[in-house]
Amino acid sequence: MHPRDGGATGGAPPIGLVVTDLDGSLWDVAGRIHPSVPAAIERVRARGVPVLAATARRPASAFSAMADNEVLLPAVLFDGSLGRDFLSGTDFVRHLFDARSAERVLAAFVDAGLEPCLNIDHPTQDFVLGEHPSTHPEHMAFNVERTRCCELVGAARSLPVFTFSVCGVERALLAPVLHAVGGFAQASITPDGVFGGHSLSVRPLGVSKWTGVLAYCAAHGLDPEAVLAVGDGENDLELLAAASIACVPEDGCEAALALATHRIGSATAGGWTAVDDLLG
Repeated sequence: MHPRDGGATGGAPPIGLVVTDLDGSLWDVAGRIHPSVPAAIERVRARGVPVLAATARRPASAFSAMADNEVLLPAVLFDGSLGRDFLSGTDFVRHLFDARSAERVLAAFVDAGLEPCLNIDHPTQDFVLGEHPSTHPEHMAFNVERTRCCELVGAARSLPVFTFSVCGVERALLAPVLHAVGGFAQASITPDGVFGGHSLSVRPLGVSKWTGVLAYCAAHGLDPEAVLAVGDGENDLELLAAASIACVPEDGCEAALALATHRIGSATAGGWTAVDDLLG
């Protein structure tokens, strides 16, 4: 019996993997983890249950934030386009745009009057900007050391692109792109707790945090029917819908809360510690 059907674990297999969103779930929107949470993660791991992060962040950004909070987890990145074990440095999934789809995504942004950032596969310069970026100035400043500037049409056609993104602008400006790419790419708009406003991420068609989780399970011999997920945003919906147990912070978005099997406290209050209790 699936927990969603029976309301408890019933005959379902015991949880074998915990998957957690980062911003707004594991730590607050300012990137600060509650002091009780690292110990809760270690208690989960001590039970023999691995913990996997699933985030829209880029590798460098995710790794830096984890280091700041003294928590290092393997991660599904770019909302599913890349999976990386930071301890071994190995990747367990990679999804890149084909050139035609990348050009179509860029055209959808341009038609909406926006110029996106390109997140590409490169060890050092993985953040690509054109002449007139639409993303928040602080987003550009944060990534300045990893930025290359070039003509975007040629970049979309020739470079290995994981995602297109714009951060920290009004949702109304992003919505036309979300609708325009629906037939040939995957996209989500989420509130941006760092830069304000909203952010849009566009990734290859069919790619989500959940597809990244499936790849991690396949690589490690884990049962995808025995996953507990924690998430709060619109880019967590596929993950929450597919998980055996779905934990959503009380301040999560309405769509995420509608999928919750358990509502937990906010990240600011250390709500993530409820995961350890649920496994106990």
